[in-house]
Amino acid sequence: MGLFDIEETRECQLGKCWSCRKIMIGKVGIKSGELKSVPGVNLRDGIFMCEECIQSKGLFVSDIEGKTKSELLDIFKEKGFVSPEDFTPIRRVHRVGAPLTTRSNYMYLESDEERKLLNVPIYEQGIFGEKVRDCVIPWADIIDFNVVDNGTQISNLDTIASGKKYQNRPFEGICTSLLLQIVTTKNSFCINFIGKGLDYDKLDRTNDDKYHRISNALSDCLDILKGILADKLEEKIIEIKEAEEKVKIMNKNKEMTKVGMKQCPNCKTKYGASVKFCSSCGALLEEIEGDIAAYEVETVEPVTTPSISSPSNAEMHEWVLKTTFGRTGTKVTEIKTSGSQISIDQYKRFIIKWARKKANFDVRDIVRLERTKKLSGNSVIEIIFGAALLLAGVTAGYMPLIIISVLVLVINAVTLHENLIIIHYQHGRVKMPDDRIHNSDIEDFFTFIRKYNPSAVKTFVE
Repeated sequence: MGLFDIEETRECQLGKCWSCRKIMIGKVGIKSGELKSVPGVNLRDGIFMCEECIQSKGLFVSDIEGKTKSELLDIFKEKGFVSPEDFTPIRRVHRVGAPLTTRSNYMYLESDEERKLLNVPIYEQGIFGEKVRDCVIPWADIIDFNVVDNGTQISNLDTIASGKKYQNRPFEGICTSLLLQIVTTKNSFCINFIGKGLDYDKLDRTNDDKYHRISNALSDCLDILKGILADKLEEKIIEIKEAEEKVKIMNKNKEMTKVGMKQCPNCKTKYGASVKFCSSCGALLEEIEGDIAAYEVETVEPVTTPSISSPSNAEMHEWVLKTTFGRTGTKVTEIKTSGSQISIDQYKRFIIKWARKKANFDVRDIVRLERTKKLSGNSVIEIIFGAALLLAGVTAGYMPLIIISVLVLVINAVTLHENLIIIHYQHGRVKMPDDRIHNSDIEDFFTFIRKYNPSAVKTFVE
């Protein structure tokens, strides 16, 4: 071949993706047999990962290219991702992100139907964008789910895709908030589709294609959750039927014992009372009257499975706490609750919103509350500025400048320390302003915490 000749290639099955088990099709040179292209990454151990699995974690090909299996596992552990050896995302629901962003590569939900696990990725706003970590929930722990649209819980979830009315309310107009809450035996998780701080803070239901795409994604999430609860119900029915069958066998054994007979517990062959072992399988036969109680089965109580179409009502609250910074700016802390789930959105506002931080956790995950003080960075800067003005005024002998600088120093000396309340929960902490003069509603927030987690409030020094 010449220097610029391009070797012809053919498609070849390389194996399966280490994470999702999807078949990887690459291109191999016809003459050389060399691997020319891979739809993802080929690790040093001969393991492949597809682009979808890489991008769903917010990673780049360069982050894992050339790594070994053990090195990649260390990366996953460090970033809070579930190991591909412990979770296989068989079903996925992609996020609906704004154009020219990578958020469409992320997932709302991932389901491992073989191990019966559900992954609800948690997204946190960082300095350079969103950070993602996995949160895997066993199917057995999921007990309920509900959808909240513009603050109203939808009673008939089938109306989401159909566009029909629910609770005498049409599916039309502007949607400013849409979330899915998953309730487990330990806590609850919120998946936000539309709302403040997201790609779309409001959408028109009737004319906006983006709303329809989000609605379809929500419907896909609901299909997965309905399937999980249906699977749990089927398992419980099988348990009850098995228990009923054991009770029937017990009753038959009791009747046979009265006439001097026994039965093999495995093959059900009947024998006289004097025979001890089954001639077919060698199992020990049921004992005669007096020892029958040893074979009684444990009673299985019927378990009420939560309704899929009518989730329980969730208590919802909202608080907005504000403090000033830099004399003209505002620090804002928005707190929203749905049931026991808390969502906190913090940002600074001076013409525009910036330095945004988010946190989502269950109120029962709060370990303790702490009241503390810290030096205000803005006050320190303004004290240095005031001291410089004072020096300049004294040097120049200019009295108005001296008076202004003294006022700046006095005001910032009073506000030198900033009062804070720190919420410590299982996977992090949140700092909030402790300003009861301008934020009297903060007491209502403490009452809410006390209702669900009184032990956390006991650690709070009033």
